[in-house]
Amino acid sequence: MSFNDGICENGKFLIFSLQNNFYAVSVEFVVKLATGFRVTTLPKTPNYFEGITSFNGEVIPVINLEKFIEKVDSGESKYFVVISANDNLLALKVRFVWDIVSISNWRQKADSILIAESSYRQKELFLIDVEKMVSLLL
Repeated sequence: MSFNDGICENGKFLIFSLQNNFYAVSVEFVVKLATGFRVTTLPKTPNYFEGITSFNGEVIPVINLEKFIEKVDSGESKYFVVISANDNLLALKVRFVWDIVSISNWRQKADSILIAESSYRQKELFLIDVEKMVSLLL
């Protein structure tokens, strides 16, 4: 996904928060929203790699987005956003899931995985390039 794919101008987005900001992913990548996944930790993995969990009979990685994007961990992340991109399933651990909305006023942003910005509830909102993030993580 890139800013010029048209997704930023006319798509629907799942909005969630981490510790400091709001983030969005295109709903086309979202498979399920969940709470209460049992996560098994694995040794010798990056600090943002929470571990693995079972989802529909498949073992998938769990990534703590606070640690990956904001480099902190509030310890308050309780929700999981299961995404599918690049033929991979992945559970993203987030603090809170807010809404699914249409947003058309994106401003292009030059960052590795944060490709656009807007606002939500008078705070900054960043659009995550899910495909790029998955390729960096796996």
